[in-house]
Amino acid sequence: MLGSGAPASKIELFQKRLKMLAYNRAVLVAYCIAETERDRPPNAVPIPMEQNLVLTTCVDDKVGQLQKFSQLAAYADFFFPDRIASCGERSRSPEHEQVLRPYGFLLLDEPRLYDFARYNECLMKR
Repeated sequence: MLGSGAPASKIELFQKRLKMLAYNRAVLVAYCIAETERDRPPNAVPIPMEQNLVLTTCVDDKVGQLQKFSQLAAYADFFFPDRIASCGERSRSPEHEQVLRPYGFLLLDEPRLYDFARYNECLMKR
């Protein structure tokens, strides 16, 4: 992207989206872990992540929706850029934003968490 000669505004948009995706991915994985561990007794033997079917299914589903969003967002940026912001606002999870703040190194001005299944559906509606 940097060597492509793209305008600085496009590079900035790309950087912001990567930061948002990194923040959201970390939160999605954390929520899957928390949900998986919620009902386990405190003295239960830990299950390695790769052997925990409930956890890997949750992560695969949530991260799959995030990956689908990254593809749909590139399409939407080109064909209907107005949908990105409007669908984003309708798909936000502000209650989660208050609980899980982003890593400091991401330097996000407005950290936003999304329900990507809802976001993806919105992007593809007329």
